[in-house]
Amino acid sequence: MEHQAVKKGLVIVSITYIVLSLIELFNTLVLLNTEITVYGRKILFQDLVFSSGLLPFMGTLLFIFLISIVCFFLIFGVIMLLINRKETIDHKLFSKYVLVFGVLTLLFSYIKLGYYTFLNRTMIMYGGKTPTFQFVIYHSNLLLVQFIWIFYLSVICYYLMVGLILGGSGLRYLLQLERSNKQENNKNIK
Repeated sequence: MEHQAVKKGLVIVSITYIVLSLIELFNTLVLLNTEITVYGRKILFQDLVFSSGLLPFMGTLLFIFLISIVCFFLIFGVIMLLINRKETIDHKLFSKYVLVFGVLTLLFSYIKLGYYTFLNRTMIMYGGKTPTFQFVIYHSNLLLVQFIWIFYLSVICYYLMVGLILGGSGLRYLLQLERSNKQENNKNIK
């Protein structure tokens, strides 16, 4: 019974990873093609990030890394779904997979949070003024840009919580299997 519950939970998590990653990629496309106002000058967001010279090269790299982590979670969700579909997988090996999925989710969520935070603090060079990237996002003329940027942070928080839950579930399931194997070995010895 425990095995089926963990498998069902992993299916839900993997489908959620895939859906959230697709939504994030769609939001990124919308964000890149949105026109924002920076100190009275209208500019496409993609020009701000990639070609205007306002954002330092490190900020552009951080944005690319942020998108690549989104793609990683999409691939990660597909891999989790494929591993979960295997019927012949051993219970102990499956519990180790769930534990590793949780740890990897935590690790890459913290990396994504770091990219997000560093990108928010990146200075934009505009004349004599140097606002941060976050200032430009939250003081843009469109609520959509602000919503998309906050959505990135919400997804990161979700991944952090799911990583803790997945890791804890995998560890609990592994310990239960070890305990039952130990009890069976003790019965066989007697």
